[in-house]
Amino acid sequence: MLSESLKSRFTPRAKEEAKKLLSEMKIAELNDDNLYEVEVELDTRVSGLVTMNECEHQPIDHELLDIYDTLTDIILEHEEEINFLNKLFLE
Repeated sequence: MLSESLKSRFTPRAKEEAKKLLSEMKIAELNDDNLYEVEVELDTRVSGLVTMNECEHQPIDHELLDIYDTLTDIILEHEEEINFLNKLFLE
């Protein structure tokens, strides 16, 4: 179960972005082997958003940045609960 803090941050858009991310990574189901890959991809996307702002002077989608942070926090808090993460992100 998500903490109250994470529950309030896990918006419908966050769920949509989680599904989109996993789809783009061709992950139909999270497991111990690919969970780290998802964490790395989220970190890469956060870095990309920040770099785009700094180097290309593009505005940051702060909502998307917050979503990536939220997804990372959820994964780190529940990394031992793969079934929970699958239900949360994929159903």
